Amino acid sequence: LGEYTAWYASGAFDNETFYRLICERAKVMNKNRPTESGCHMVAIKTKVNVIPEFESKALPENVWIANKNSLHQIVFAGDMTSEKTEQCRLLCGTDAIAIPLQVSCPFHTPKMEKARHDFQKTVEEVQWNSTSVKMYSNTLGELVNSDTKTYPTIVNRHMVEPVDFVKDIQKAYANGVRVFVEFGPRTTCTNFVRDILGTKAEQNVHIVATN
Repeated sequence: LGEYTAWYASGAFDNETFYRLICERAKVMNKNRPTESGCHMVAIKTKVNVIPEFESKALPENVWIANKNSLHQIVFAGDMTSEKTEQCRLLCGTDAIAIPLQVSCPFHTPKMEKARHDFQKTVEEVQWNSTSVKMYSNTLGELVNSDTKTYPTIVNRHMVEPVDFVKDIQKAYANGVRVFVEFGPRTTCTNFVRDILGTKAEQNVHIVATN
């Protein structure tokens, strides 16, 4: 839900709209969640940066990259059987570690297309405002522009397209951002940022977790 929090913080919509979007999103995803049981998402931790290599690698059928969280963690989603999980792990390296995630849906994949379709009307009914502060979209991996007509599509794409947190942080750093604050109970994203920036994180960069 971080993407929606960012939209709200940027001034794109008001508090009432924020809660409406969150509730409607939950409803359509619950209504359209996969009926098959089993694992839907798996995080793979690697010892080397393998993200660039996946542009040319074929993934198992009905499996997609859902999150590029850091240079050393990728999340795969879809029909994550034990066999397909092992295939994805080996694609990341024989020493990679697979961690099944306890989630109800294969988020950020084409498997959520029915939910995205049902959610479209809701996002189109929103009174969108131009963002009052700069905002980076995890879907785009870059800054959101000032054209409010594009906002509903960007928000809805988030349901079926991968989160590119790596590109987001790299873009932000390239654009001069030097302070990164994580609002949440843990330090997960803080650790991702440190991993993405590498040695740059030691050069006048402040990374703070509010936990």
